[in-house]
Amino acid sequence: MGKTALADSLVRQLLESTRWAEVAWVTARQQIFNAGGRWDGDVVSNADFVYNYASGVWNGDVRANASQILNEYGVWTGDVLGNQADIFNSTKDSVWNGDVLSNVGTIDNYGIWNGSITSSGLLALSNRVNGAIANSGTMLVVGKLAGVTDFTNTGLLNLEDGAANDTMSARNWRGSGTAALDIDLASGRSDKIICRSSS
Repeated sequence: MGKTALADSLVRQLLESTRWAEVAWVTARQQIFNAGGRWDGDVVSNADFVYNYASGVWNGDVRANASQILNEYGVWTGDVLGNQADIFNSTKDSVWNGDVLSNVGTIDNYGIWNGSITSSGLLALSNRVNGAIANSGTMLVVGKLAGVTDFTNTGLLNLEDGAANDTMSARNWRGSGTAALDIDLASGRSDKIICRSSS
């Protein structure tokens, strides 16, 4: 294990301990690590990792992401103007407040996403997306996905991740052009899409 990896591991262990109110960490890596504090500012262009962790609060837009952004147990408030790599809203306690205007990379949401998502890349979604989704790429529903207001699909909607009972709930389904749907029909599975209306 290298020096930076060892320091990273130690800081994460210290953060989990209740006896430390604040922990400072300096590294030669070009990473942004918000460990429970407050960060006000946009991600203009990142070539390395951005990490919002442990009840951290991040207020700022993602203008261009070329690496990885991880929001783990934190709250991120800001729009995603351009994602070409990976954004992870990684735990059920993670919250992202903002719209995705352009995604050609990957967005994984296992927490709560409050905002609309426009994507021609890959979406792996679970838990809640409180907003509209316009998918022209690939969207994988992992488990249960609720809260979707309007769903527009001209890409692939995949409910076949190998888990039983994948469910997507949306208020309105809007279809246009060519779209594909991949549902797991294996015995014992009950994948489903629930919509109030379609247009």
